[in-house]
Amino acid sequence: FFYKKFKFYWANQGLIIFPNEDANTQIPFPHSEKIGDVSEERINQLKEDLKKLEEESKLLTRTCDRKEKEANSLSSTPTNTCLAKTLDEAQAEKKDLTKKLQEAKSSSSMTSKTEIEEMHNTLEKQVGVWRKRKSIAMDIINLVSEGSGKPPVGIAEEAGVERDEDCNVSLQVMTEFLHPPPAKRVRF
Repeated sequence: FFYKKFKFYWANQGLIIFPNEDANTQIPFPHSEKIGDVSEERINQLKEDLKKLEEESKLLTRTCDRKEKEANSLSSTPTNTCLAKTLDEAQAEKKDLTKKLQEAKSSSSMTSKTEIEEMHNTLEKQVGVWRKRKSIAMDIINLVSEGSGKPPVGIAEEAGVERDEDCNVSLQVMTEFLHPPPAKRVRF
């Protein structure tokens, strides 16, 4: 907008001329007769001023870039309220974990080898009783199935007998717990 305004002003003053009549589409060039002669000192002074202005422009551009980087870094850093909130959350989590640790320390106790052996013996007895009950129950179901001609699975379903497999119970897990497999020997 300002360029057009000054362009027409300079054209009216006779400082620039257009090759054609249409001033909107043509590029103007200076009218050398109206401008007059300029001394070498004035040209050198203008060149020096131009260099100073270019240096100042570069300096201002660098300063502006530096300020933009500072603004970006400040906007990406958390604020005091955000840090205080994060700190409060971390302290609450620390208290919770400390409480859990104290509970774990207070509830743990050392067991002796005799207590462990007693537990294994009790467990072995319970496994033996379990096997005996299971074999007796299967014998009864098999006898009933032979007399009725139905398969043992059908009779167990009619009677509502729950099997170990239905309850996800396995005797193998208990026997592995009681008698773990021997450790593999490594030969050198």
